[in-house]
Amino acid sequence: MEQNILVTNHVHATNPEEIISMEFKSNISSGATSSHYPSRRIIHQAFLNVNKKDDLLLPQPTSFNDILIPDELKVTNGVDRFVLYDNEDPDHRMITLSSDDDLDCLSTSENWHGGGTFKPRFTMIISF
Repeated sequence: MEQNILVTNHVHATNPEEIISMEFKSNISSGATSSHYPSRRIIHQAFLNVNKKDDLLLPQPTSFNDILIPDELKVTNGVDRFVLYDNEDPDHRMITLSSDDDLDCLSTSENWHGGGTFKPRFTMIISF
């Protein structure tokens, strides 16, 4: 018998991706309230904890069309938007992730510094 979980104010069938995203958000929330570490370290630790579970099958996209962002990951725990932009173009996919608060900080900042660490995750996709 399949169990249902309450994700919003109505019932959904159990979905492994929803469970992963809910657990990930929970790990970040508990880390933020119980530690003095910077948010970058808390998020990194949450990734490590989720990735250590062998019983959870994480999606392995092989093309840009396969990248699906669950609704639960499109918003913050405070239900503010997190995915600012997703053109969903299979040939030139662009996704912008940020909270509105962080975007406000950027818009008032005189200096921006950027970097990238994109190479290891989607090597197969980029090689097309």
